[in-house]
Amino acid sequence: MADNCVLTGATTNVRVDATYSIPTGTCCTSICTCNVTTESACGGTWYEGESCSGSCPACPPTAACCDGASCSIVYEVNCNGTWLSGENCTPSPCAGACCDGEGGCTITTEGGCGDTYKGDGTVCSTEDICAVRGSCCIPDFGGCQLLQEAECTAASGTYGGNNTTCTPSPCPFGHGGPIVVG
Repeated sequence: MADNCVLTGATTNVRVDATYSIPTGTCCTSICTCNVTTESACGGTWYEGESCSGSCPACPPTAACCDGASCSIVYEVNCNGTWLSGENCTPSPCAGACCDGEGGCTITTEGGCGDTYKGDGTVCSTEDICAVRGSCCIPDFGGCQLLQEAECTAASGTYGGNNTTCTPSPCPFGHGGPIVVG
């Protein structure tokens, strides 16, 4: 059996300088975390020479996560608040419409809203977001419906006042009595 490497002749004063570095790349794990490491240290899918500047190729998109007033960019599964698909944190979407119960609207955080908070990312310019409704007795067995005062008037109904309810029905029998709609 012959040797694959045979040294023939005599050599003296031979110096070999060799530098070898282990390549690094992006390591994407099953919970969509990304770090730069070597292939042997990666516990997921490794992409040689890549960095973690974007999300891992097999992972879902990231978006804004609102936890109170704070905003962070995370995967939906890692959000411990309200995840807003397609949103980023500049400007912060972690505020929304706060309705005062009288039709007024301000933009604030959920914790800063002393009345009815409509959700992160909602805006006051959305039609009827803070519309005040109340019980409306519609004649001819129309029953009780929760409507805005102008809608009630247009339906020839009797408006029961802002923020009133239909349970129990405030309507006299001629207006539909116990029938409750809404």
